[in-house]
Amino acid sequence: MNEKSLFEGDWFISWLVAWLDGLNRSMMVFTNEYWWLTLSGLLFTGSLLRMVPFQVHYTHSFTQVTLIYVRKVVFFGVLLLFLYPLLMLYLFLTLPAPGFPAGTRSVEVFRQWLVNLAMENWTLAVNALAAGIGLNLLCSRYLYPLWSALMRKIRVRQYYDVQSDIRHEAQRFKTKNFSPRKYYKRERTFIGLDENNRPIYVPVTTWRETNMQVIGPARFGKGVLLGTLMDQAIRRGDSLVYIDPKNDRFAPHILYQACVETGRPFYYVTLHDEGVGSWAPFAGGELRDGRTRLELSLGLELTGDAGSDFYKSQERRLLERAFAANRNIPDLYATLEKTGAFRVLAELEQWRAIRSLCPRSGEGLDVARALKEEAIVYVQGHLFDPVIKNATRAFIVELIQESRRLVRARKTHLTVAVDEVSFLTSKPLTQALATSVGYHCNFILAYQSQNDLLNLDDRTLNARYAYQSVNVNSQIKAVYAGADQETAEWAAGLSGKIVKDITKMERTEINEAGGESFEKQRLLGTQEEPYIHSNQILSLPPKVFVFFQPARLATIGFCSCVAVKDERKLNEHLDAARRREAGMMADETPSAPGQDAPVAPESGIGTGCIEDSATPKDISPMALPAASPDEKETSGEQVDRTPDDESTSLAALVYMTDADDEAASLSAVDQGPHEETR
Repeated sequence: MNEKSLFEGDWFISWLVAWLDGLNRSMMVFTNEYWWLTLSGLLFTGSLLRMVPFQVHYTHSFTQVTLIYVRKVVFFGVLLLFLYPLLMLYLFLTLPAPGFPAGTRSVEVFRQWLVNLAMENWTLAVNALAAGIGLNLLCSRYLYPLWSALMRKIRVRQYYDVQSDIRHEAQRFKTKNFSPRKYYKRERTFIGLDENNRPIYVPVTTWRETNMQVIGPARFGKGVLLGTLMDQAIRRGDSLVYIDPKNDRFAPHILYQACVETGRPFYYVTLHDEGVGSWAPFAGGELRDGRTRLELSLGLELTGDAGSDFYKSQERRLLERAFAANRNIPDLYATLEKTGAFRVLAELEQWRAIRSLCPRSGEGLDVARALKEEAIVYVQGHLFDPVIKNATRAFIVELIQESRRLVRARKTHLTVAVDEVSFLTSKPLTQALATSVGYHCNFILAYQSQNDLLNLDDRTLNARYAYQSVNVNSQIKAVYAGADQETAEWAAGLSGKIVKDITKMERTEINEAGGESFEKQRLLGTQEEPYIHSNQILSLPPKVFVFFQPARLATIGFCSCVAVKDERKLNEHLDAARRREAGMMADETPSAPGQDAPVAPESGIGTGCIEDSATPKDISPMALPAASPDEKETSGEQVDRTPDDESTSLAALVYMTDADDEAASLSAVDQGPHEETR
């Protein structure tokens, strides 16, 4: 039986041959159209994913196992593609080709066909292989590290604690604008808002039983916070004295406005000759207290040095005799001119040259009277005049002495705010910080840096003692930012320590392409860190501070300015007082003995400046109306009068407001808080 009869004799065989011939044709069509394209795809995939590892290990993740099986598919796919032409060749040579010329189905024809396909498509495979290798390098070096970093960032961590970083802290806090008066409460002192806009309060009992520090550089908001605290003290009914050695722009307006709206007496006095008001540094209080202030101001305190203390003792003896007869500076100087107290005379010569410190007898600010009247007192000093700084220290000492002496006569608590206290610190002040609570007095001390307390003007005072006294006896603290690293670290230490669970070590792996990726493990550990870090304190913007109070965690606070309705009111009265002083300078005719000074009408607040024939600077600080001598007598209150001082007992007062001023102030439109940071 020949080959032809074999294929044509049986219908099944005929069907099988036809099917195989169709299959061969389909395989050849696929080879012609898609073989090189499929090979290129497999080569690209294999070079992109890399062909290792090729075996599964129990440590491999699901992703790695999946990639291994993909590699196996690529490998066997390429292997099958190369075996594919052999199968086609077998079918091509075995199956008959009816209708085709002889010799058309030969190995040479098949080979030529494959060669032609290869010549046309080999670049596609090479390019696919190169693209896979290049993209693999790109991914390994750049994309995979980025992916690793992203997955590390969004991973679900067991612990989220991180160490403080100044780069992150710098943009964390922004200033807030709000109206402090909205949060005032009678039994609590409002400090500011916290990060979540919740008010920060200090109980009034705590406020009155401790002192406060306000620390921060200029223009960072110390004055803003002081204004809020003083405004509340006035409206709560406490007495207040604000000692301002640098002429704060806004504080007097806040104090004056609060006094007008609450009907409180307000005294305004400058210790230099560029303002209004006067005060006799050594005339007030008991004789011994006045002599203590005088010796302190003239540097006559004994220091333990035998040489200098001998001469000081001699001068103190002469001064004691003269002071018993004359307590005002000009008369004291005249008395000592006849003695050999040359050093004391040289000092008093500078003091008597300042008219504000040399009022006539019975005139000038009476500290005892102001305390009994529950008055608000604004005292302006001068940082660049050593005599004025000494006088300001003496004023603080008299305030301490009189508040202690009159503790039973006073009806209200006294708050004393001292700005730039590092220039005004004295031994009596540091001692009073520990005992002032006993005579219903607390202090607000403002200065720029902790190191300021270690560089005091008073060289006779132990700086470390003053530093310790202020810090220990001021349990309420507000610390602003600035560039002072030591203050920031000190405040951070005060905030206490917390324990953080942080990443101690996290390893990375560098692949063959130079790309770095994080390994899937990290080492955790604990570390102590301040509750409020120094980085956070150093990065605080203006009007943002760290606040401390007893029995509470430290917190970040935000302050805002107290709105002043009309700044012109105080300025107008100060201008009127200056004109009055100028007029009195030209009028040297003294008041007739026994002549009563004019007083304000009974209808309420005084109608203006009270006229008097006093010499320039011989007026006391300006005040809201107090009862006149006639009114006191009518009420049964004992009034001491002498023919010489009867005309000056109230003529020394300059009334700050009148009925029209009060009505205008109370009806003025609120112009909003000052945006400028003090």
